[in-house]
Amino acid sequence: MIYNWYSYYTHTSIWKRKRAARAHQLASVPPEFRAPPDGDDTEIVSTPISQIVTHAQSGLWSPSRILRAFGRHALAAHRATNCLSEILLSSSVPPSAPTPTTLPLYGLPVSLKDSIDVAGYDSTNGYSVAAFRPARADSALVRLLKDAGAQVYVKTNVPTTLLSFDTRNDLHGATTNPHSSIPSPHPPLAPGGSSGGEAALIAGGGGRIGIGTDIAGSVRVPAHFCGIYSVRGACGRFPRAGIQGSLPGQEGVLGIASPMARTLDDLEWFWRRVVECEPWKYDTSCNVIPWRPVDYLGEGRKLKFGVMWDDGLVRPTPACRRALSETVDRLRKAGHEVVDFVVPDAPQALIVGWTLLLADGGVTITSRLHAGEFVEPGLLSLLKALHLPSLIKRLYVAYLRWRGDGWYADLVQSLSTKSVAELWQLVAWRNGWRQRVQDALDGAALDFVLCAPNPSPAPVGGPNTGKALLLACGDTFLWNILDYSAGVLPVSAVDPALDAATLEPKNVVERRLYNVYDTKAMSGAPVGVQVVGRRLEEEKVLAAMRVIQDVWK
Repeated sequence: MIYNWYSYYTHTSIWKRKRAARAHQLASVPPEFRAPPDGDDTEIVSTPISQIVTHAQSGLWSPSRILRAFGRHALAAHRATNCLSEILLSSSVPPSAPTPTTLPLYGLPVSLKDSIDVAGYDSTNGYSVAAFRPARADSALVRLLKDAGAQVYVKTNVPTTLLSFDTRNDLHGATTNPHSSIPSPHPPLAPGGSSGGEAALIAGGGGRIGIGTDIAGSVRVPAHFCGIYSVRGACGRFPRAGIQGSLPGQEGVLGIASPMARTLDDLEWFWRRVVECEPWKYDTSCNVIPWRPVDYLGEGRKLKFGVMWDDGLVRPTPACRRALSETVDRLRKAGHEVVDFVVPDAPQALIVGWTLLLADGGVTITSRLHAGEFVEPGLLSLLKALHLPSLIKRLYVAYLRWRGDGWYADLVQSLSTKSVAELWQLVAWRNGWRQRVQDALDGAALDFVLCAPNPSPAPVGGPNTGKALLLACGDTFLWNILDYSAGVLPVSAVDPALDAATLEPKNVVERRLYNVYDTKAMSGAPVGVQVVGRRLEEEKVLAAMRVIQDVWK
């Protein structure tokens, strides 16, 4: 195979220019943003977003004063974590209203994942081929936010292709987890992905509310790793038009946009305000479903949870198992019913999910890559498996089965370019499986499923970290395939004295994950739990998150 040196040279030239362009953006921000945050800035950024909007509407704080506070804190978070891809501070301030305004998000700074189109700025998804090609128009979501009076002030870093649970690319470099940004003998922790820049910004104090996207756990894993809150909504609740995914046209497992927040109050308040702005008027993919308030705590209702202890492939590490076990104990002490629950055919569903994502043979992903461009090693392995010659693939699959890695062997065997008929068969299996899961939930009379957001807390970041995490995503990916609403909230932290690894890995996916599980490096890192509801039940999921937060008080 002849290496494409011209493509490599083009890629190298682009990423160097892009890094220089971001450096110029940072150096060119208006002078009022360059000073370190002061006490007034910190007071504003520490205020719940509902109160920020109230103060802006009343005239107590002007939008420009609020933006200055968030801008200074965002730049400080970026210096610590390298979380920003685009800086919009020079163009974010809405005109000051001559009289107090009633716009529902007036003055509120909102950050966005890199893939969400803002007119005049790149949406690269980490690809160098997409650099210096600014969006011509705002996405539907950005139009809604601006119409509601919000200030879009920064865009945040992502991994190349978006299919990674670490955040690094050649255009902007690697983002780190703010929980490891202080001096430490260990390398920085990973922030998760693909909305890792968004999570790092919020957890690092540079924002209170932002929007990521999620196709296999891309808002929930970063929320778990960085100790913030997020709800992955079902398709049809949040606008998607104008968001640049890495797999446009792929509908076997749909990517969605979802908010990420510093607190549960902020998350619920923002969800409600966006839905009250009638997103279906901005994006035809949105369902006409008004906000339906739910308050289990106020009602005193006792809930029934089913615990999915693992996805049938990877068992949680001790830190995540402990957080889940303690949550179960606390719920039971509060009078809620908790039973074990096994998702039917979960390992096979994960294979179908990955096969749907790569049903085009990886063409959509690879056609946009330049030679030498960084790609998550785990994804690269899957792309190589897609194109193994038939005989080599059969031998490799036989070898994997011989060494006891039956699930991975089944995945490799399943990966190939699919015909239309084969794609329809996969979708038919998915639809039948969705019904079997619903029947199982109904049969157990469950209100919610409780599980880990990932088998591990945030591991040390590095070029090979994503490979350990990529296939160990069943705790989140299953709910994407089902298109269920699912939320993550922090409940605990890694304690090396309690969370030492004791399990012997049973397969290659588990082995890779446990190889990066280091409680000394992770000490103090956040650990979350995930609560899962049915499709389009975001209000109920948020209410159940409040129940869980309450039992941890």
